[in-house]
Amino acid sequence: MHPLNIQYHYIDQEDQMLLACSQLKTASVLYIDTEFHRESSYYPKLALVQVLGLGQCYLFDPLQLEDLQPLWDLIHQPSVVKVFHAARQDLECIFHYSHKIPYPIFDTQVAASLLGYGSQIGFSPLGQCLLDITLNKEESYSDWLMRPLTESQKNYAACDVLYLEPMYQQLILQLEKEDRVAWLHEEQDHLYHPDIFQVDSKQAFQRVKGFQKLKGQRLAVLRELALWREGLARDKNMPRRRAFSDEGLIQLSRSKLPTLEQMLRFRGISAGHIKKHSEVLREVIAKGLACEKSDWPAVLHYHTPSRGTVLRQELLLTLLKLRAYQENIAVELLANKKDLMAIAAWKSGEEMPDLPCLQGWRKKLVGHDMLTLLEGKTCLEIDMETTLPNIRKNA
Repeated sequence: MHPLNIQYHYIDQEDQMLLACSQLKTASVLYIDTEFHRESSYYPKLALVQVLGLGQCYLFDPLQLEDLQPLWDLIHQPSVVKVFHAARQDLECIFHYSHKIPYPIFDTQVAASLLGYGSQIGFSPLGQCLLDITLNKEESYSDWLMRPLTESQKNYAACDVLYLEPMYQQLILQLEKEDRVAWLHEEQDHLYHPDIFQVDSKQAFQRVKGFQKLKGQRLAVLRELALWREGLARDKNMPRRRAFSDEGLIQLSRSKLPTLEQMLRFRGISAGHIKKHSEVLREVIAKGLACEKSDWPAVLHYHTPSRGTVLRQELLLTLLKLRAYQENIAVELLANKKDLMAIAAWKSGEEMPDLPCLQGWRKKLVGHDMLTLLEGKTCLEIDMETTLPNIRKNA
């Protein structure tokens, strides 16, 4: 179901953009979405920016507008709340083109997760929950870089921000009622740090499929090869695996400084890539082989936990599920099994594990109780009236 009357302004000329941005300057809230592609590139290719403000919907066409600076100036106004759904990729795209991160923001997906709608609810399911509507997602995977855009694409794009407004209005009221607005700010804080959008090149080897099968010197070689590939993909603005395949990097990492003839026999690497990069590949491999043992990437060793630790983890999970049920919040938003295992292995008097569930609002909600449970200061009991488990502080 769509709004009875979908109205929008399609902005593809400079004077239109200047007028639209001037009119939107007085808005206190902007509802924003982007359409972009990155299947064939390293960086996202911006195809459309949708903005709703003061009751007017605008579709800005970056393929027709030479300079989007007036739009970026509008979006980066610190006095204006910017509302997104699942903001991270939109923010990454805006950061790439404008070199700044919008502030402040309101992410409806994060807000929904704090109110019991699931940890990563999609836009359409959230519309069903909050507005009792079924959104048409037929254009989700259409080619947004092709011009002209169809009327169906424009309507779809407009609806993505038109429905953000009533969703935001309901979610902010619910957050205020549950006294969880501060939780939202805490959850979104990391999105304002540019580092999250920049790949740590030294850790790029962890993006290579099958890297876990290597260790020691071989992993050091893979680290250097992945670092080289990351630079190549970035410079050529192409996907990593198109720049050089994962299988190829793994095979090269297992070899001992192969010759051109030997490289040409490897599976998963095109002859063109080998002939073009063989000399630099040998240099990169040699650099990895020359790494001191102390500089090899650390290998995480799995240790089978003791029976007591496993039982304590199960007890913590019960407490976690109970508190999530009581507070109407997704269990996975509070902690995961790795977190629980780390806490279960912790002993009173030792340094506290550095985990999200032991910080901020999570610590107040459940983290403190998990620690006191292990210390014997808190227990779980069955409430005979409700037949549900209950958390009780020991005297």
